Amino acid sequence: MFLRRDGKSVSVRSAVTGSARDRAEVGSVRQRIEESIARVRSSLGTTIVELIGVSGDMVKVRIVQSGCAAGDPSIPTMYSMPASTALMLVEEQIQEDVPEIKRVIAVE
Repeated sequence: MFLRRDGKSVSVRSAVTGSARDRAEVGSVRQRIEESIARVRSSLGTTIVELIGVSGDMVKVRIVQSGCAAGDPSIPTMYSMPASTALMLVEEQIQEDVPEIKRVIAVE
């Protein structure tokens, strides 16, 4: 279930098969989640977080430790954050920005 901005709940099924407004609300939830991830991205160092999917009140993300920027003299300090810490930061930000999301899980 997703909450529309007018306070009415929308199931994922009706969002897919329902009105354009319902589909737009689900799209906006995904967009708000992407924006939340972008907010914490600079705190994650070289750790990459990508949104895999949204299902009801749960978000699935993939967390990848990357050292691709290591050794680049134009970037002063690069580090790869532990996956559990990155997940915690992402989850807190998503839940703050998108209160209808209750869980954020990491998938392989």
